[in-house]
Amino acid sequence: MRTVETINAIIMALFFLCYSYQFVYLAIGLFAKPKKAEAAAPHRRIAVLIAARNEARKQKNWAEADRIRDVLKAQGIVLEDTPQGVKWHRA
Repeated sequence: MRTVETINAIIMALFFLCYSYQFVYLAIGLFAKPKKAEAAAPHRRIAVLIAARNEARKQKNWAEADRIRDVLKAQGIVLEDTPQGVKWHRA
């Protein structure tokens, strides 16, 4: 009978440890800051659109360049064409 109680206690302890581990793992995942690569993703997307706009401007495809500017503007991004290149900021 004592062996059954010991096994039962071990099973309960293992269950508690597994449950605690899952809870801690979930809590860390919920409150962790995004990684730099994930945080930089919007900037890469903006850079790709700006590069596409620059290429359209080189080819004198003004309609496409304006369309890309409007897409960025709808996302709250303002483009400024300067002699040093295109600069952008959030509106």
